[in-house]
Amino acid sequence: MFDFSAVSLIVAKAAVLLLLTTVVAFGARRASAAIRHLIWTTGLFATLLLPIVPLAVPSWPTLPTLPSLSEPLPAIAAALTPDAVVTFVDEAPAEPAFASPSLASAPAAVTIASEPAPAVAGPGSPAFAEGSGTPRWFRFLLSVWALGAAAAGTWLLAGIVGLRRLARRAIPLESPAWIETVEDVLDDRTFRRPLRFLESETIPTPCTWGIYRPVILLPTAGAEWTAMRRRHVVIHELAHVARFDCLTHLVSRIVCAIHWFNPLVWLAARAARVAREQACDDAVLNDGGLPSEYADLLLDTARTAPFGSDRPTVALAIAHRSQLGDRLLAVLDPSRRRRGLDRGAVALAGFGAISLLLPLGAVTPREASVPEPAWAAPVAAAPSPTQIRLEPALAPLAALAPVTGIVVQDPDRCRPGQGGTERTYRMSSSTTITGEGTATDDEGNRMVVWTGSDCAVAVRSRRNPQFTAAEDDVASLPKGGRFEITYERGKTERRYVVVERNGALERRYTIDGRETELDPATARWRQLAILEFIRRSGYEAEARVARIMKTSGFDGLVREIEQIDGDGGKSTYLGLALRAPGVTSAQVTELLAQTGTIESDGDQAQVLAAIPLALLLEPAVSAEYLAAVRRIESDGDKTTVLTRLVRQRPTAKTLGIVLDLASTIDSDGDRTSLLTATIDAYPNTATLPEAFYTAARGIDSDGDLSSLLTHALRSGKVEAASREQFLDLVNAIESDGDRASTLIRFLEGGLDGDLVPAFFKAADGIDSDGDKASVLSRVLATSNPTDEVVAALLSSARGISSDGDRSSVLVRAARRGLVRTPALRRAYLRAAEDISSDGDRETALRAVGERPAEP
Repeated sequence: MFDFSAVSLIVAKAAVLLLLTTVVAFGARRASAAIRHLIWTTGLFATLLLPIVPLAVPSWPTLPTLPSLSEPLPAIAAALTPDAVVTFVDEAPAEPAFASPSLASAPAAVTIASEPAPAVAGPGSPAFAEGSGTPRWFRFLLSVWALGAAAAGTWLLAGIVGLRRLARRAIPLESPAWIETVEDVLDDRTFRRPLRFLESETIPTPCTWGIYRPVILLPTAGAEWTAMRRRHVVIHELAHVARFDCLTHLVSRIVCAIHWFNPLVWLAARAARVAREQACDDAVLNDGGLPSEYADLLLDTARTAPFGSDRPTVALAIAHRSQLGDRLLAVLDPSRRRRGLDRGAVALAGFGAISLLLPLGAVTPREASVPEPAWAAPVAAAPSPTQIRLEPALAPLAALAPVTGIVVQDPDRCRPGQGGTERTYRMSSSTTITGEGTATDDEGNRMVVWTGSDCAVAVRSRRNPQFTAAEDDVASLPKGGRFEITYERGKTERRYVVVERNGALERRYTIDGRETELDPATARWRQLAILEFIRRSGYEAEARVARIMKTSGFDGLVREIEQIDGDGGKSTYLGLALRAPGVTSAQVTELLAQTGTIESDGDQAQVLAAIPLALLLEPAVSAEYLAAVRRIESDGDKTTVLTRLVRQRPTAKTLGIVLDLASTIDSDGDRTSLLTATIDAYPNTATLPEAFYTAARGIDSDGDLSSLLTHALRSGKVEAASREQFLDLVNAIESDGDRASTLIRFLEGGLDGDLVPAFFKAADGIDSDGDKASVLSRVLATSNPTDEVVAALLSSARGISSDGDRSSVLVRAARRGLVRTPALRRAYLRAAEDISSDGDRETALRAVGERPAEP
């Protein structure tokens, strides 16, 4: 039950308290960072304690109150008496464990039974609903607050769970450089609480957490830093421990979760956070650190730490990008006060907080007489047993089986492809996998990740493990080797870790950090995870394929490939199967059908590239091969695969299909490359088909299209029947230089009468006078141009604006004696008379034997 007056009074008290804290902090703005952090933290502590102060001190009624408001209870709550029995019923047929990929496939029913018992009508009864005094707006605001508080609390809890996961993934301090630095710093310091120093390869920046047993996590890469830089880091983190900063940080988070709607709370929390880090910076400088060197450390650490790193938000890191500017200014400011805390300052802060908190918390509203509510009368007994059917999406409630004794299908295989939340796992500072994937570094370390329905699995191996013959556990590890399986479902985490130490294997299985014995079901889960790791990563795939072929034959290998979900692993196994000795065309066709389940274009192309070249020429293989190519969306991968095919000089039918597929390639460069290879694949006596020109029309790049057409001309496969189509393609070239060079190359095959209109149409599309004059001059250089060609040339020359270029073309035609008919002479004179330059016009007229007109 919530009283509106009480709630509003707590909100008002918090606002007043934080305003007073802000005033005090403003007055102490020139004090040291430690003092300012103490002020802000004291205000946040007091805000958290406000609601319980009235329980410890006499009340001080000052304000009238509204009638008590109560939140209606769900009607079903009336049925849940202390004697209620809850039974979960699984209606799915019984199946072996691990048979189903998801609990969602098994609908469940819930039976809620209650012994008849007298009940008192409450807010959920019809009488209350009829005469309730609870305003709807208050219930709405309360719901909004609850949602916000739940979201903030979930964020906080997720950070705490993340800390546990981070600690489990870390290892005890091993780097000699870090050990030496820590021992050197701790020589002149004493801590009553037990300290733990860990190191991790996955974190980019040092961080600290823990109140009673503090933990300082250091990056393994930091062992390569200078000794002074490592000392600064350790001193900074130990300052957090000495000041109990993890406790004050946690309180700040809790206050923000409760008062998430109050901007004063967030401002106070941020100010406390900034002052906290500056106080630890001051501890480093007070130890003798140079401000310039320490500023470089902060800058480098913030720059190398990526956004969204896996450091939980409740841990204290040495550098945040959002605070970097204020901290650098504070570090480099020589006038800053860097005094730490003493008992007197803490006592003064506590006295001030009590002086504000007690009178402010004692303020309570005066009681008002409230009439007895109408719903206070008795009502009927609780409802009879009710059966409620859960939707499939709610079936994971059956996870209560360990409590209720229900047998449910085991979900531990975490099958992929069920739309689970994508999670990110870090293999190194530069390699992460989100959702699903495989990664291998230069040293042979591997990580395989896949996501299922509300679950995720990450399997990591350091060095090369050897598995048992049954592939259900690790048989051996090289020195320093490690094998780890992490399984997360909801907030539960399982880990199975095998580590090599002094020539022996140490095994550890934990559930949420608690070490647990392996049972048969867990052993089966481990075997499935290892099998997925082997399949997806392609680990020792060559030896494994040979073993499967020997024991189960080709059919057994196909069944194994069908079980592989990851693209990389499936492509590796398919490639090995296609290259297996004695593979037949029928088997290749069957394996090619498997490429349809591979999503990655690169992996599909890798599989297709593994097919023996001799088999590509067989019609059945070629057809299935081309069907697989159609599924590739990447232009580069598709071009690579098709080019490999056409270089084997397949049949004309296959080349026709390749040309059709070329039209699906958007990249001009890739399409040009494939069509160029296709030209070479046709026999020397063949003519390029219509499909070639159709595919070439889709090339937008002038340079690529000109290059392709020039190559086609050189091949001698542009015959008379297709030369007009060729000239139509030339008209698509907009660049004057590319069009001119293509037409000049075209003239090497002669200019037949039927092609004259198309050729000069293409020439007239050249805007550059120099390029057009070059084309026309090359026409005149051909052997014995016909009168039809000369007439078209003289008409085209009139389109040359440059007097010099036009005169040059006309003079060349006249000197070759090509102006040999009256009609050609008239055409020549019309072209010459349009020349505006007197000198160029006179030169053209004299060349044809015509005296220039008198001016």
